Amino acid sequence: VLTEAMKHSIEQRFGFKKVKVLSNAIDVSAYQQDFASLDDVSRPYILASGRLQKGVKQFDKLIITYAKSELPKLGIDLYILGHGEMREELQQLAKDLNISDNVIFKGFVKHPEPYVAHALFTVLCSAFEGFPRVILESLACGTPVIAIDCPTGPRELLDGTNGILVPHQDFDALRQAMNKLALDEPTRNRFKAASQKSI
Repeated sequence: VLTEAMKHSIEQRFGFKKVKVLSNAIDVSAYQQDFASLDDVSRPYILASGRLQKGVKQFDKLIITYAKSELPKLGIDLYILGHGEMREELQQLAKDLNISDNVIFKGFVKHPEPYVAHALFTVLCSAFEGFPRVILESLACGTPVIAIDCPTGPRELLDGTNGILVPHQDFDALRQAMNKLALDEPTRNRFKAASQKSI
């Protein structure tokens, strides 16, 4: 299985005795943190990525939370990487919330690392995960992460030195964490410095 939480669940549910954890892995040396600036980016931004589909990544709840945060007023945009059947619905949601200029849908990006490396932080608010590579890739690029403590994954990657873990499905706590990390540059820099070695 991918995580210690999954191992515990399998052992409890089925009584198996030989469950091993084999986590996702990445080659940290393949990632860098000093990408040239992006030509299509003019303002600071936070980043989310994944398939735009119902029920899993909860991009709709992220957009609503972002709209309630201080970030749009501060000129900090939300970039979303990925494609899927919810794209038009999510674009309409951003329009309805009067933040369509702030929510940038980039679609599928073959080499997302420059977008990851230049983000203030990555946000993950999934309803559930296995062992989210997006957190690994963000930390490898030196970018802190704010994640919801969904049943498996984020808790085993975020240790308090590299990002913020908020209670599962607590979107007000997510809003507060986004405000804090956007405004607190010393904390962001401390997280950035620890990100790569934390994995």
